[in-house]
Amino acid sequence: MDSSGLVSMIRNNKIADITLLYSIFSKRLKSFELLKRSLGDFIVMEGLKLVKDDKLKNEEFLVQLI
Repeated sequence: MDSSGLVSMIRNNKIADITLLYSIFSKRLKSFELLKRSLGDFIVMEGLKLVKDDKLKNEEFLVQLI
């Protein structure tokens, strides 16, 4: 469901909920691996959306050094 789960928590900036989820999952190694994989998949998918977005210009990806 789009309105629940880790991705929804990230999109809605639910830091307290993510913290709680992390503390629960970190106590169980297999569950923690599932959480890490889910977060990794989310990061890759969001990155691919940015790379494929033709509306973004290359300049928007540049970091200006002071």
